[in-house]
Amino acid sequence: MKTAAFLLVAMLFHGGVQAQEFPENCEDVPGADRLTVETCTRQALDRQHQAMESAYRQLHASLPQAEAAALEAGQRDWQVYQQSYCRLFVQISGAENPAWAMTWGEIAQAGCEADQIEGRTAQLKALHNIVELRTRQGEAIIEDTSR
Repeated sequence: MKTAAFLLVAMLFHGGVQAQEFPENCEDVPGADRLTVETCTRQALDRQHQAMESAYRQLHASLPQAEAAALEAGQRDWQVYQQSYCRLFVQISGAENPAWAMTWGEIAQAGCEADQIEGRTAQLKALHNIVELRTRQGEAIIEDTSR
């Protein structure tokens, strides 16, 4: 929630920085005007999405067919949850200020999505670590029984 929380604070300040490339953490962008925050947040969302897709592909490739199918179903369910949660986050954040929702709501949505994707990427990597451990243990058992 770092990115989404920062966006709520950044929306209170309107500076004038117009950079092309932004740091990995949008909290490090000084003078966060709307365009700057929007661009930084979109870049962060793209980076998080690429990292998640990479982790997903790596995990998917390491699974037997039945587990890969379960991963696919789980990923679809997670995507529904992510969208629902982030819509709720934006709705609650801007409930008292419709103008905020119209101007900053999309940025808050993207920030929320980036945070959720970062968490999902960590989950996918943890699952991949379990698969690797399971594979190594299986290889050790086979090697041990062949002696």
